[in-house]
Amino acid sequence: MINQSNKLLVCLDLSNMDTILIRYSAFIADLLDMDDVHFLHVIKEFDVPQELVDEFPELDQPLDEILRDELTETITQELSQLESTIKPTIHVVYGHALETILETSVTLNADITLVGKKTTYKGTGLILSSIASFMENSVMFVPEQTRTSIDHIMVPIDFTEASLTALKAAAQFAAKSSAQITTQHVFELPAQFFPLTTPTEDLADKARSVLRAKAEKFIAQSELKDQTIDYVFTLSEGRKLSEVVRHEALQQMADMIVLGSKGKNPTSALFRGTVVEKLVQSDFSVPLFIIKDKKRMKGLLNFFQKAES
Repeated sequence: MINQSNKLLVCLDLSNMDTILIRYSAFIADLLDMDDVHFLHVIKEFDVPQELVDEFPELDQPLDEILRDELTETITQELSQLESTIKPTIHVVYGHALETILETSVTLNADITLVGKKTTYKGTGLILSSIASFMENSVMFVPEQTRTSIDHIMVPIDFTEASLTALKAAAQFAAKSSAQITTQHVFELPAQFFPLTTPTEDLADKARSVLRAKAEKFIAQSELKDQTIDYVFTLSEGRKLSEVVRHEALQQMADMIVLGSKGKNPTSALFRGTVVEKLVQSDFSVPLFIIKDKKRMKGLLNFFQKAES
């Protein structure tokens, strides 16, 4: 869930995406009463061409100080326009972007790490699928078209503990924003249950009735039993799960997708082609919030680190 350490980490890259992330971070911090907000920029070798440094030798101020001053001015200006009370902490460090983001998120014990999802803005970009896979803490991917409002949250579920965790996180957002929550379960009809005389839609309707009872029982056994939740049960019809989820989010006009990273396969988040990675790579227009199991991810990362040594 959210707000264990009350920290928000925001990843900036000196592109036009930064303004969107700064504004959305203020919105999220205010919504969830998060008063400890950190902004991170990782300096790579190509941030400033060596030719430019050689051309202006009088600029003897360290690059990290120059960029920190620039980011401080940008962040302060944006937060001032929003009348935000955030008191930001700004980190400008040298390193590999992916590794530094992952390490900083762990070091700060950030509850949420915000990462920009670009579609039109040019910039260095980030390896989003790697962040989705290896981020130990929860991460939110914020696209350019993001609205600073949450009226409708969609939560894909598979009746696992991860689904329940995602629902609880969505409920925290809903409690602060009065948002509607819609769950989606994507199902298939097993081939052996296809009598030639029975239309597929009839079978699908019967399956939906069974799944609705299962979903209601799933919710009733949790602390969310008093939460108003709508249910959608979607027949996959051979489509990729990520495509079905993305399509439903568009149909529902959702403002956020909340997804638990651990599905039926306990290591599913670590492999290419998973629902999480496909969603991150797809062209979506709403924030994608991936809830992580910190203990499980830490254990798996330690395992891989030992295997490499």
